[in-house]
Amino acid sequence: MDVVTRICYVYYPIFLEKHDRRIQAKWLSLKSLFTLARLMKDLMDLALFELRSFLGRMLLDRRPKLYRNINYLQLGCGLNPVDGYVNADFYNVFYIRKSKNYMQKLQWQLDLRYPLACGDNVFDGVFTEHTLEHLTPLQAQNLLKELYRVMKKNAIIRITVPDIEKYVKFYIGVHESIDADGFKKNYDSGCSAIRNSTQNYGHKSVWDFAELKRCMEAAGFRDIQKMDFGVSNDENLKLDLKHRAWESFYMEGRKT
Repeated sequence: MDVVTRICYVYYPIFLEKHDRRIQAKWLSLKSLFTLARLMKDLMDLALFELRSFLGRMLLDRRPKLYRNINYLQLGCGLNPVDGYVNADFYNVFYIRKSKNYMQKLQWQLDLRYPLACGDNVFDGVFTEHTLEHLTPLQAQNLLKELYRVMKKNAIIRITVPDIEKYVKFYIGVHESIDADGFKKNYDSGCSAIRNSTQNYGHKSVWDFAELKRCMEAAGFRDIQKMDFGVSNDENLKLDLKHRAWESFYMEGRKT
């Protein structure tokens, strides 16, 4: 619980018991200012995000830097670019929180809400981890169609997302088939876990096996399978991050 929330929602009731209505009114005004300040911060973050997208599309919207022979795409690489892969992430026109070394390894800057500036049948495989949940369901569906287009025939896509089924099981207390210790380490309660999955980190969608399978099939993928951590039908797609395994599920599909 952050400081603002603690002040407003924990100490506030205690404060009410000891002070008269006039002071209470001033406290309510202060509480409203805190709420307004948080709202303004959210709006400024959104405005900055859209500004980066606009400037990126105007100034940096170009095709990915490809290797001569084999090209594997790591989509949404974050701070984990991998040598030898086409590492792609959101426009970083202001070099926010990124090192020079990171920028040298970032071969493709893009906004996944828009069509990919890339030709057809380019990539030998695609790996994307904890990326789809930052898109709305419609945006994710459109992205999957674009990824199908830019992949070569028989290429495999590996998708990792937070597993809403695991979150729900933790919430209702069914811990046998999930890493309950991982959840307890990160969340105080089932409610806080659900809230984090659906409202924090810019998440705009939630996924389980059935929903992701349906969207992948609609995009054209076949041979869709639920995989385990570190197990893949393509050795070059074994890029799973261990610290995310407790909350994730893994899917693969093939372009036919």
